[in-house]
Amino acid sequence: MSISLGIVLISIFIQSCSLLPANESVIYLKAGRSESSVKQSQIAPKKNTNVPEIAKKVTVRILTEPGAGSGVIISRQGKTYTVLTCQHVVAESKKGKYNIMSADGEIHSARLKSLPKLGDLDLALVEFDSENSYQVVKLGNSNILSAGSSVYAAGFPNYNTIDKNTIEDTFDWGTKAFKSTEGNVSLLYTKRSLPEGYSLGYTNEVTLGMSGGPVLND
Repeated sequence: MSISLGIVLISIFIQSCSLLPANESVIYLKAGRSESSVKQSQIAPKKNTNVPEIAKKVTVRILTEPGAGSGVIISRQGKTYTVLTCQHVVAESKKGKYNIMSADGEIHSARLKSLPKLGDLDLALVEFDSENSYQVVKLGNSNILSAGSSVYAAGFPNYNTIDKNTIEDTFDWGTKAFKSTEGNVSLLYTKRSLPEGYSLGYTNEVTLGMSGGPVLND
Protein backbone atom coordinates (compact mmCIF):
# COMPACT_ATOMS: atom_id res chain seq x y z
CA MET A 1 0.00 0.00 0.00
CA SER A 2 1.04 3.59 -0.40
CA ILE A 3 2.52 5.10 2.72
CA SER A 4 0.49 8.23 2.02
CA LEU A 5 -2.50 6.36 3.45
CA GLY A 6 -0.76 5.99 6.78
CA ILE A 7 1.27 3.06 8.03
CA VAL A 8 -0.86 0.00 8.70
CA LEU A 9 0.18 -2.95 10.82
CA ILE A 10 -1.02 -6.52 10.58
CA SER A 11 -0.50 -9.90 12.27
CA ILE A 12 0.44 -9.87 15.93
CA PHE A 13 3.41 -12.10 16.77
CA ILE A 14 4.78 -13.41 20.04
CA GLN A 15 8.45 -12.52 19.91
CA SER A 16 9.60 -16.00 20.90
CA CYS A 17 7.34 -17.73 18.36
CA SER A 18 7.65 -17.82 14.57
CA LEU A 19 3.99 -18.80 13.96
CA LEU A 20 0.90 -16.63 13.74
CA PRO A 21 -1.44 -16.95 16.72
CA ALA A 22 -4.83 -18.56 16.14
CA ASN A 23 -6.62 -15.22 16.26
CA GLU A 24 -4.46 -12.80 14.29
CA SER A 25 -5.33 -9.11 14.52
CA VAL A 26 -4.86 -6.09 12.32
CA ILE A 27 -3.45 -2.91 13.84
CA TYR A 28 -3.75 0.61 12.53
CA LEU A 29 -1.97 3.71 13.77
CA LYS A 30 -4.40 6.28 15.13
CA ALA A 31 -4.09 9.83 16.28
CA GLY A 32 -6.99 10.35 18.60
CA ARG A 33 -9.59 11.04 15.94
CA SER A 34 -12.84 9.12 15.65
CA GLU A 35 -16.10 9.08 13.74
CA SER A 36 -19.61 7.99 14.82
CA SER A 37 -21.67 7.33 11.70
CA VAL A 38 -21.95 3.51 11.70
CA LYS A 39 -25.51 2.19 11.88
CA GLN A 40 -26.27 -0.45 14.51
CA SER A 41 -27.28 -2.93 11.80
CA GLN A 42 -23.72 -2.86 10.44
CA ILE A 43 -22.15 -4.00 13.71
CA ALA A 44 -21.06 -7.64 13.85
CA PRO A 45 -22.08 -9.26 17.15
CA LYS A 46 -19.14 -11.67 17.51
CA LYS A 47 -16.22 -10.32 19.54
CA ASN A 48 -12.71 -11.66 20.06
CA THR A 49 -12.14 -11.32 23.80
CA ASN A 50 -8.38 -11.80 23.34
CA VAL A 51 -7.90 -8.51 21.51
CA PRO A 52 -7.71 -6.21 24.58
CA GLU A 53 -5.04 -8.48 26.09
CA ILE A 54 -3.06 -8.44 22.84
CA ALA A 55 -3.34 -4.65 22.75
CA LYS A 56 -2.05 -4.42 26.31
CA LYS A 57 1.09 -6.37 25.36
CA VAL A 58 2.06 -4.32 22.30
CA THR A 59 1.04 -0.82 23.42
CA VAL A 60 3.59 1.41 25.16
CA ARG A 61 3.40 4.79 26.85
CA ILE A 62 5.74 7.45 25.48
CA LEU A 63 6.77 9.86 28.23
CA THR A 64 7.91 13.24 26.99
CA GLU A 65 8.62 16.54 28.71
CA PRO A 66 6.12 17.72 29.77
CA GLY A 67 3.49 15.35 28.33
CA ALA A 68 2.81 11.77 27.27
CA GLY A 69 1.31 9.76 24.43
CA SER A 70 1.10 6.18 23.21
CA GLY A 71 2.77 3.97 20.64
CA VAL A 72 3.03 0.38 19.40
CA ILE A 73 6.08 -1.88 19.11
CA ILE A 74 6.66 -2.79 15.45
CA SER A 75 10.08 -4.46 15.40
CA ARG A 76 12.99 -5.86 17.34
CA GLN A 77 16.61 -6.06 16.19
CA GLY A 78 18.76 -7.68 18.84
CA LYS A 79 17.95 -5.78 22.00
CA THR A 80 16.63 -2.70 20.15
CA TYR A 81 12.88 -2.21 19.84
CA THR A 82 11.23 0.24 17.45
CA VAL A 83 7.96 1.95 18.36
CA LEU A 84 5.62 3.57 15.85
CA THR A 85 3.73 6.63 17.05
CA CYS A 86 2.49 10.02 15.85
CA GLN A 87 4.84 12.88 15.13
CA HIS A 88 2.78 15.25 17.25
CA VAL A 89 3.31 12.98 20.29
CA VAL A 90 7.08 13.46 20.23
CA ALA A 91 7.44 16.80 18.45
CA GLU A 92 7.66 19.18 21.40
CA SER A 93 9.52 17.18 24.05
CA LYS A 94 12.09 19.43 25.75
CA LYS A 95 15.72 18.67 24.83
CA GLY A 96 14.51 15.72 22.73
CA LYS A 97 14.22 13.53 25.83
CA TYR A 98 11.93 10.48 25.76
CA ASN A 99 11.15 7.51 27.96
CA ILE A 100 9.01 4.50 27.13
CA MET A 101 6.96 2.47 29.57
CA SER A 102 6.50 -1.09 28.31
CA ALA A 103 3.72 -3.54 29.18
CA ASP A 104 5.62 -4.85 32.21
CA GLY A 105 5.79 -1.36 33.70
CA GLU A 106 9.52 -0.89 33.10
CA ILE A 107 10.73 2.55 32.04
CA HIS A 108 13.25 2.62 29.19
CA SER A 109 15.34 5.52 28.00
CA ALA A 110 14.37 6.15 24.36
CA ARG A 111 15.54 8.09 21.33
CA LEU A 112 13.86 9.45 18.21
CA LYS A 113 14.78 7.56 15.05
CA SER A 114 15.30 9.55 11.87
CA LEU A 115 12.86 8.90 9.03
CA PRO A 116 13.14 9.62 5.30
CA LYS A 117 11.13 12.62 4.15
CA LEU A 118 7.45 11.60 4.35
CA GLY A 119 5.75 14.86 3.49
CA ASP A 120 3.22 15.93 6.12
CA LEU A 121 2.47 12.44 7.51
CA ASP A 122 1.91 12.43 11.27
CA LEU A 123 4.31 9.53 11.88
CA ALA A 124 7.40 9.03 14.03
CA LEU A 125 9.63 6.18 15.19
CA VAL A 126 11.13 5.90 18.66
CA GLU A 127 13.68 3.28 19.76
CA PHE A 128 14.58 1.77 23.10
CA ASP A 129 16.90 -1.01 24.24
CA SER A 130 15.98 -3.92 26.50
CA GLU A 131 17.05 -7.49 27.15
CA ASN A 132 13.41 -8.35 27.87
CA SER A 133 11.19 -10.00 25.26
CA TYR A 134 8.18 -7.90 24.20
CA GLN A 135 5.48 -8.73 21.69
CA VAL A 136 5.76 -6.96 18.33
CA VAL A 137 3.73 -6.48 15.13
CA LYS A 138 4.61 -6.31 11.43
CA LEU A 139 3.46 -4.09 8.57
CA GLY A 140 0.44 -5.13 6.53
CA ASN A 141 -2.57 -4.03 4.47
CA SER A 142 -5.66 -2.05 5.57
CA ASN A 143 -7.84 -3.06 2.62
CA ILE A 144 -9.31 -6.02 4.52
CA LEU A 145 -11.37 -3.61 6.64
CA SER A 146 -14.79 -2.23 5.74
CA ALA A 147 -17.34 0.08 7.35
CA GLY A 148 -18.85 -1.62 10.39
CA SER A 149 -15.82 -3.79 11.18
CA SER A 150 -15.25 -4.17 14.93
CA VAL A 151 -12.11 -2.45 16.22
CA TYR A 152 -10.44 -1.85 19.57
CA ALA A 153 -8.50 1.35 20.32
CA ALA A 154 -5.74 1.20 22.93
CA GLY A 155 -3.48 3.65 24.71
CA PHE A 156 -2.75 5.51 27.91
CA PRO A 157 -5.14 8.40 28.68
CA ASN A 158 -3.38 11.28 30.43
CA TYR A 159 -6.38 12.05 32.62
CA ASN A 160 -9.08 10.19 34.54
CA THR A 161 -12.48 11.72 35.21
CA ILE A 162 -13.56 11.30 38.84
CA ASP A 163 -16.81 13.24 38.51
CA LYS A 164 -18.15 16.11 36.39
CA ASN A 165 -16.09 18.62 38.37
CA THR A 166 -12.90 16.66 39.04
CA ILE A 167 -10.19 15.06 36.94
CA GLU A 168 -6.82 13.62 37.89
CA ASP A 169 -3.71 12.95 35.82
CA THR A 170 -2.46 9.38 35.32
CA PHE A 171 1.25 10.04 34.89
CA ASP A 172 2.16 8.08 38.03
CA TRP A 173 -0.33 5.25 37.49
CA GLY A 174 2.09 2.95 35.69
CA THR A 175 0.39 0.27 33.60
CA LYS A 176 -2.92 0.84 35.42
CA ALA A 177 -3.42 3.82 33.10
CA PHE A 178 -3.82 1.51 30.09
CA LYS A 179 -7.23 1.63 28.42
CA SER A 180 -8.86 -0.13 25.47
CA THR A 181 -12.22 0.77 23.97
CA GLU A 182 -14.51 -1.04 21.53
CA GLY A 183 -16.06 0.49 18.44
CA ASN A 184 -16.51 0.14 14.70
CA VAL A 185 -14.95 1.42 11.50
CA SER A 186 -17.04 4.31 10.19
CA LEU A 187 -14.75 5.68 7.47
CA LEU A 188 -11.92 4.18 5.40
CA TYR A 189 -10.06 5.96 2.63
CA THR A 190 -8.38 3.43 0.33
CA LYS A 191 -7.26 5.64 -2.58
CA ARG A 192 -6.50 8.91 -0.81
CA SER A 193 -6.13 10.19 2.71
CA LEU A 194 -6.98 13.19 4.84
CA PRO A 195 -4.29 15.74 5.80
CA GLU A 196 -1.30 14.21 7.64
CA GLY A 197 -2.08 10.77 6.20
CA TYR A 198 -5.20 9.87 8.19
CA SER A 199 -7.36 7.29 6.42
CA LEU A 200 -9.35 5.51 9.13
CA GLY A 201 -12.38 6.74 11.08
CA TYR A 202 -13.92 4.81 13.97
CA THR A 203 -16.48 5.21 16.73
CA ASN A 204 -14.18 4.28 19.65
CA GLU A 205 -13.74 6.66 22.53
CA VAL A 206 -10.23 8.13 22.31
CA THR A 207 -8.93 10.63 24.86
CA LEU A 208 -5.85 12.80 25.29
CA GLY A 209 -2.78 10.61 25.71
CA MET A 210 -4.03 7.73 23.54
CA SER A 211 -2.71 9.38 20.37
CA GLY A 212 -0.20 7.14 18.57
CA GLY A 213 -1.59 3.93 20.08
CA PRO A 214 -2.88 0.96 18.07
CA VAL A 215 -6.35 0.12 16.81
CA LEU A 216 -6.96 -3.62 16.45
CA ASN A 217 -9.65 -5.64 14.75
CA ASP A 218 -11.10 -9.06 15.62
